[in-house]
Amino acid sequence: MSEVGSEPGHFSVDRYFELAECGILSPDDRVELLDGLIVAMAPPSPPHDYSVNRVQVALLRKLGLDVVTRVQSSFLAGDTSVLQPDIA
Repeated sequence: MSEVGSEPGHFSVDRYFELAECGILSPDDRVELLDGLIVAMAPPSPPHDYSVNRVQVALLRKLGLDVVTRVQSSFLAGDTSVLQPDIA
């Protein structure tokens, strides 16, 4: 059994964040880590951004301010995935 992220081309969450800290990945890179692979994300578009904003407003109105909603924020999902969901 190999160590998490030890296969060539596969990264652990820790290694993924190290790549950002040393500048290999920049804050402007539109990527996420999925099962150890760094995957490109689609570029933002005005219709998509509008839809995400509308969903967030609807959730806040329905659920109130006591419920935390996150918009396009990192989400750690295990040892080999850092997701970038639109809304969580």
